[in-house]
Amino acid sequence: MEQILSQDEVDALLKGIAGGDIEEPEEAVDAEALGYSAYDFTRQQRIVQVRMPAMDAISDAFMRAVRNSLSAALRRILDLTSAPMELERFGTFVRTLPVPSSLQIFKMAPFRGHALIVLEPKLVFTLVESFLGGSGARNIRIEGRDFTAIEQRLIRRVVNLLLTDMEKAWYSLQPLKVQHVRSEINPQFAKICQPEDVVLINRYDVDMDRAAGSITTCIPLANLESVKSKLMTTFQRDQSEEDISIQRTIIEN
Repeated sequence: MEQILSQDEVDALLKGIAGGDIEEPEEAVDAEALGYSAYDFTRQQRIVQVRMPAMDAISDAFMRAVRNSLSAALRRILDLTSAPMELERFGTFVRTLPVPSSLQIFKMAPFRGHALIVLEPKLVFTLVESFLGGSGARNIRIEGRDFTAIEQRLIRRVVNLLLTDMEKAWYSLQPLKVQHVRSEINPQFAKICQPEDVVLINRYDVDMDRAAGSITTCIPLANLESVKSKLMTTFQRDQSEEDISIQRTIIEN
């Protein structure tokens, strides 16, 4: 049997809706019929990998500069190879780092925020042994120990070279003043941004007669917002006086 509201009940119901005491039920949206589906931008999981030609050129220049500076400092030939640049969540990246790691936090003025250079522990001990006159081929137990004061000082020498090479690599696109802030061993203390922030990862594998380890740079994408448009365009390297002279000679002959 159908229930029929009295006129007083109908009037009370309409009054409640008009006064806001009773919420009107929202009509369900048929997303499939409209040809789209609901998307929550606050829960984006997938990161779209974009090409940054200028950043690739900077990475290549940094790799070549590091190869030359480390070879000169160690007085031995070493080689560097780079992995493709990746965009990753900072929290995901940090979870991949072993303990201990040589975590070097630095600033890139005029960019805001901090960035990170990570030296793999195996590479750290190989570099330290090479600085002290060893071959770098000895296997050293890494787990469960910290870096000694002497090791920290030698690591800092390498870090200073890396930061200087980074300034050189960026010079043509954006002159920088790179400044070391502090060193950490445990990744949980090297928080340069929020875990969900997107960071730009470049990894360089170092080879000294055999695989020695990797150097990784981690720069929050938000730090580079002011030059993001430049990074997305084709990089054009400034010509040196020598390049201009050679080009003029070729044209004249």
